Amino acid sequence: MFYKINHLLEHGVGIIIVTDGRAPHLKALTIARRLGVEIDRNSKVIQRRRFMKIMRECETLAQSLGITVLKGAFEAEAAAAKLQQDGIVDGVITTDGDAFLYGARQVYRNLLVTERTCEKYAMSRVESELGLSRDDLVGMAVLNGCDFNPDGVTGLGRGTVLNYILSRDRSRTVTEELISWNDQMQEISEKYKRLEEIKRKPHCGTCKHIGSKKEHTVSGCICCGTTSHCNASSDAHCTCTKHVAQRLLSSPHMQCCVKFVKQGNSAQIPVREIVEEFSNNKSNAPVLPKWDLPSCIHFLSFMQDKLQWRQAVSAEKFCQVAALHFISRNLVFSKPYSVVDNQVLKFHHVLKRRKKEGVELLELEFGVLDERLKGL
Repeated sequence: MFYKINHLLEHGVGIIIVTDGRAPHLKALTIARRLGVEIDRNSKVIQRRRFMKIMRECETLAQSLGITVLKGAFEAEAAAAKLQQDGIVDGVITTDGDAFLYGARQVYRNLLVTERTCEKYAMSRVESELGLSRDDLVGMAVLNGCDFNPDGVTGLGRGTVLNYILSRDRSRTVTEELISWNDQMQEISEKYKRLEEIKRKPHCGTCKHIGSKKEHTVSGCICCGTTSHCNASSDAHCTCTKHVAQRLLSSPHMQCCVKFVKQGNSAQIPVREIVEEFSNNKSNAPVLPKWDLPSCIHFLSFMQDKLQWRQAVSAEKFCQVAALHFISRNLVFSKPYSVVDNQVLKFHHVLKRRKKEGVELLELEFGVLDERLKGL
């Protein structure tokens, strides 16, 4: 984590770390599975003590480096997306795709420090090139699975769900349609049963339309548009009630609807709660955060306690971060004797300019004011 923070600061990236708050009750099943515990959907969220302990240690390290740490009300991605919506940050670095569902517009994934690469995903491209809105993504999360409905809807693949979303009637949103399915399960089940029970009447072996071959030879076929005989065809254009019902049942819309209702009848899908979780971001509007100054004493103590770093090594690493703080805020030039950590380090002057792997760098000199650090 230290090297990743240092790498981002070297490239002029301002950092705000957002941590998880209280896990939503909808996430209970997902958390339990990760911990290898068997529970049902209505159980309370299991306390993630080890995870929270590690997260607090990460917060301590970040704060010792002067990085602002915000605690989300619930999911960290929700709070990070809110920061971007409010114009405080330009993007969200996360491996969790839920960030888009919470409203993030730019997401960076797979940040590799040593290779200096990352993957950038833009919601604007998702909208323009794939034709998918944020609401569409929320609908896909409900049907294909997410942290709040980990199994998704049984029997629905991503291709079927995507075809349904792209080909459906746009008079209402996907989430509105899912909620209506959830509210009308009985009616949809009865409609499906009626369509399934439609009997197939005799069809011509030549054109595959309703009626016998003998009838078509004498009187023609309405579907073929003939008055005598008929044309070789398939049942794709047959207008009989059975074939119309079969085409309706095989459509992506009906497949999603029927399988959603079938699963909902046996294991209720909390579709309203999931839609509300993603669509109504409950994270409070964060106050524009101010960066703190790095704390050398806290950093040295933490690295020695947790990673057994020698203080000389820790002091050297800390000075790199402290210098980056000065440069990023122009303190080197506007306040030549700005102090870090309450009289621990003092900036002296710029020794020289360097270039490392094509990157312009400054070599700075700091003085140690704290007696405990002298000689490191």
